[in-house]
Amino acid sequence: MTETQAGREEEGPSGKRYLMVEIALVLGVLCLPGEWLSVREYLLEPFDIRLQSDGILRILYDAGYVGLIMFILWGAGESFERFGIGKLRPRDIGIFAVSLACSFLVAVAVDVAWTSAHLPSFGAGPGRAPGIPWPASGVALAAFFPSALFQELLMRGYLITRLEDLWQRKWLALTLSCILFGAWHFYQGGRGTASATLVGMVFGLVFLRWRRVWPLAAAHGVFNVLIQSHVVLAVTGWVGAWVARFA
Repeated sequence: MTETQAGREEEGPSGKRYLMVEIALVLGVLCLPGEWLSVREYLLEPFDIRLQSDGILRILYDAGYVGLIMFILWGAGESFERFGIGKLRPRDIGIFAVSLACSFLVAVAVDVAWTSAHLPSFGAGPGRAPGIPWPASGVALAAFFPSALFQELLMRGYLITRLEDLWQRKWLALTLSCILFGAWHFYQGGRGTASATLVGMVFGLVFLRWRRVWPLAAAHGVFNVLIQSHVVLAVTGWVGAWVARFA
């Protein structure tokens, strides 16, 4: 390979320089603004469910970002299958069940451990009330699923795969995606951030094992519904009471 050919390969869609620019643009447009808003909401504003589920606008927002990521991959000549968004398969049902069960158990374990250690309660920033009220409309509830698809495609399908391409180290890619995913939930306070980080680890491991985004997105959406309906909170209280009996 000549020096000119090597330079073209470095600049082309498969070159490291191209990957670095692409990753920086995607993070700058899709990820970092959310990280900043999460920190700002935690520090300056009381939690408002309307910021998280603003109906049709929220659905359009997330669907547009999903489309942007897929357009970038298509423009780079990449196979969607490689990023976990190929055709649906029967095994996706099993992956969904495993992902949902593991994430639920992790969230309950974090909540019980947090409470047992007498750390600050679930509240996030100033004015945050315990728990989250049930969404007022079906549209707001439906908005959880495009949001889950966007987060899973960005954090697992895109980011893990691209960082593997860049660094050739899947565990480093997994770690960074978990940190960014956890920081995205900073508005939920320490317990919420810790729970999101570990749930992100679970979803990341599932992605590394099966390379499928659709079942992860479905599990993420259902998990958010369970959070909203206080199912996780109820199970946490029951498990916490049971643990306290033997403490």
